[in-house]
Order: sequence, then structure tokens, then C-alpha cells
Amino acid sequence: IEWDNVQFVVQLPSCTGYSFVANAGQAASDGGELQFTGLAVGGTGNANVADDDARFTQTVYVPHPAGQAPPASALVDNKGDNLGIPDWTANLGVQYDTRLLDYPVYLRADYAYQGKYMRATSRGTASFTAAPFVTPNYINGNETHIMNARVGIYYKDLEIAGYVKNLFDSREWINQNQANGNYFFTGNTVQPRIIGLQMNYRF
Repeated sequence: IEWDNVQFVVQLPSCTGYSFVANAGQAASDGGELQFTGLAVGGTGNANVADDDARFTQTVYVPHPAGQAPPASALVDNKGDNLGIPDWTANLGVQYDTRLLDYPVYLRADYAYQGKYMRATSRGTASFTAAPFVTPNYINGNETHIMNARVGIYYKDLEIAGYVKNLFDSREWINQNQANGNYFFTGNTVQPRIIGLQMNYRF
């Protein structure tokens, strides 16, 4: 996929703290995906893996006086900067189906992986240098590993299921922001473990 006039939030070089949305630059996305589905004794399995190389294909500057070299603060993106999309993602799911007291029962587990990726444009661009205190962890989207589990039973048109999201209570950082000169930081982790019960009635 190739497209033009990608939208940017552009910082005004001469007015710190002010910005505007501009349509500028070019981008492209290349990749592929593989999917598998299989049947086994009493159960099913599915998996997919995807690669997406989404990047800017043009270096872009904010408007500046003609005939003058653009200042460093005018650099919006560098050619090759990531669009904020992980290069690799993968999912794996398995489900076992059986019967309990003659009622259909299932047990299911799902695993999701998201690779590390660049959340912002690279060093030297306005959005990067506008916040010199930002640490690389904030700029990088760290890789995550999430496991979910679910068990359910069907009674006529009623499904009763218990589930656990983030089974192993992963606390992997999604981003992290730390100021220079101190040890205080803020950030976001993946959502902590959630345990719940769900009932679905089909009619």
C-alpha cells in the first residue's frame, strides 16, 4: 500500500507549544500474513503470524523561508520512520471440546504476541526533540505477551462461561516516561489480570 498526504501534528518551530494538523509526506506499507486452522482429537487450533513494514517514504519539513536551510525544529519525519505499527504480531489459540453430564463443554486458551516498535518519529524530528526528557522506553512500544483462558458449558440455549484475561498477570510496560535528573517516571502497562463470569442466551 502506498499513499500521499499523510496527516501530521506539526509543531510550529517559532512558537513552542503550538501545533497544527498538516497533510504532508508519503508512506508505504508492505507485509504479509499466514493463518493456520487445524482439527485434532476433541479440539481445534488456530494460529496466525503477520509482518507489517509500515514507514514514511519521504523526509518532511514544516514550511520555512525559501532559500534557507530548514532549522532542526522544522523536521517532521525522516524517511524510513515507522508509522507507529508493530512489525510482528502473532496469535495462537487452542480449544478442547467435550461433554459433561451430556452437556457440551469447552476449554480454550489464547496467546497474543506484539513485537517492539517505534511509537514516534526518530531522533532529530520535532516531535522527538520537543520533549528532550523523553526516554527511549517511551518512544518504543515494548513487546507484549498475553495469555487468556476460558471455560464454558452449554445448557440448551444458555452459555455459562468463566474467563481469565491476562492469565499470568503480565505487567509489561507499553510505554515509560522519565525526566532527566531524577528517578520518577510515569507510564502504562498492559491491563492486569481480569477474572469474570459471562452468560449468553441465544434466541
